[in-house]
Amino acid sequence: MKKRFNLLVPFLLLAVLSFSGCLTFSDSCKHEVTYIKPVPVYKSLEEIRTPISVSEARTMENIGKIYYYNNYLLINEIRQGIHIIDNADPRNPQKVAFINIQGNIDLAVKQNILYADSYIDLLAIDISNIANPTLVSRLENVFPSVHEQDGKFLVAQKGEMVTEKVDCDMFFNANPDIWIIEDSSDPSIGGAISSNDVSRALASGISGSMARIVTSGNYIYALHNESLQIVDISTASSPSLSNTVGIQNGVETVFPHENYLFMGANNGMYIYDNSNPSSPSYLSHYEHIRACDPVVVQGDFAYVTIRNGRDCAGWLNQLDVVNISNIYTPNVVKEVAMSNPHGLSVLDKDLFVCDGTNGLKVFDVETASSPSLVSSVGNFHAYDVIAVPSKPLLMIVGQDGLYQYERSNTEDLKLLSVLAE
Repeated sequence: MKKRFNLLVPFLLLAVLSFSGCLTFSDSCKHEVTYIKPVPVYKSLEEIRTPISVSEARTMENIGKIYYYNNYLLINEIRQGIHIIDNADPRNPQKVAFINIQGNIDLAVKQNILYADSYIDLLAIDISNIANPTLVSRLENVFPSVHEQDGKFLVAQKGEMVTEKVDCDMFFNANPDIWIIEDSSDPSIGGAISSNDVSRALASGISGSMARIVTSGNYIYALHNESLQIVDISTASSPSLSNTVGIQNGVETVFPHENYLFMGANNGMYIYDNSNPSSPSYLSHYEHIRACDPVVVQGDFAYVTIRNGRDCAGWLNQLDVVNISNIYTPNVVKEVAMSNPHGLSVLDKDLFVCDGTNGLKVFDVETASSPSLVSSVGNFHAYDVIAVPSKPLLMIVGQDGLYQYERSNTEDLKLLSVLAE
């Protein structure tokens, strides 16, 4: 598998190559540096709205979001499309095809309709014949561009290594590879499943905890900049934009649970009342220092991972246990130190947490407020995990590919298969 370029070596590979003119009699100070420069990517509507196509299965090189549906795995190839994998036998997963979708980051499914973003639009794709997906609807401008120039729309920023003279006081932000306009550039940046959501899982599938687009009932909830886009999918093949709700800047993931939406942001967790599903309203939040933090919920507790690095800034790497028994005053009751935690999934008494390059950690949450470490597996990179309610199966994705484990005995997870290309 092609490795993602790690721009955290060290501090963006920022190296001062030479100095000239610093602190001279002139008013300016310049020095030469090599760094990763964000270069805007603009596309015309013709380039944005290219038709989808279906091709033979291809190599997984830059894995993003993961979704489990009807014994199939749908895995995003960042900004390029979706891998379709037959997972009826987790010991021998089979690639079926690849859906080419330019600008795709997120996905969700309801009633054999796959919803996928494509730059500024939301696509509805019929996957009833999963080997031959068909576009049935394109909902335009659900994710509007933040800037237009010469008839083209800003859709991303891409990192480019440059060497140039800059002001001595120029600040360098530790960005990654860098696709970072309306979403985090971290491909793992809600909607994982909990034991209370089994019926929803069986009807609509299961997303990983890093999802920015989720389905709940007759609606899609999609994060975009400082808004929550609410799309009516009561007629699954014909989505329509129902409402736009302003939200806190920096919200990255969304997790629907009962009559609430839990949103992970880079400064905390936000809770919205979703009893009126077409118009969620703010209830409460808890704050932490700037960091990335997906969230999952079960019963009276939310589990939030906080990590540093990439876009996340900060320095904390920990699992927070948040008591939400009083939904208006969530409060942290436990902090568990970790290395670099990413996605997570909770099911009954088990909490599964991806810990970056340290693989997966399993916690017992029978005492929900106090997770205890049971086991850990893998010297591989893990950033999101799905625990399937209907079978003892764990699916983990990361830079190294797809790992699947049998989880009947969480003290001794059994590796079933690895799909790494």
